[in-house]
Amino acid sequence: MPLLFAFCYRRGLYLTIVILASVFLALSLIFGTLAYFILFSFEKAMPGAGISSFSLPFILAFFMTVVVEIFAIIHAGRKLSKNCFVLAGTEWGLTVRGAFLKEHSFAWNQLESIFYRPAWGRTSDGQASFRLGVRYYRRDYLYVKPYHGKSVRVDVTFLDGRIEDVFACLSRCRPDLPIVKNYQ
Repeated sequence: MPLLFAFCYRRGLYLTIVILASVFLALSLIFGTLAYFILFSFEKAMPGAGISSFSLPFILAFFMTVVVEIFAIIHAGRKLSKNCFVLAGTEWGLTVRGAFLKEHSFAWNQLESIFYRPAWGRTSDGQASFRLGVRYYRRDYLYVKPYHGKSVRVDVTFLDGRIEDVFACLSRCRPDLPIVKNYQ
């Protein structure tokens, strides 16, 4: 089926995540290796000092950090891939990707409604965040409600188009689909 419309995430955001996670991974590998060699040099200099009992938790924490950073790189890399759309419409129906990029497909006649709602959050302790002193942040969510089953929440904050473009494409594919826009 040919695509009628498709919306992906902006690449710049996830490219930044991949670069930062890669830098942190490289730095943790370098400093973790240096710290490990320093611990073993202390063990050789002072045998029986009990430093080897400290090295096991250190090694486990080091490997857990590496695994988390590799997961962040893979997750952001999946969102960077060209085939990873968030919303796509065909003649058959609508395909969305919800939490953890899990794909959900609905036929047009299975959809009961679509609900748009922004959510406002506050940074921890009201402190200014790393995003230019912002104390509040906004996330945009689209809830796709089928007649049977649970609704799927789709994060549309960083789409490559405007939310009005999404509404126009959905209305063009199925004009009688109720779209509730709650801008709060």
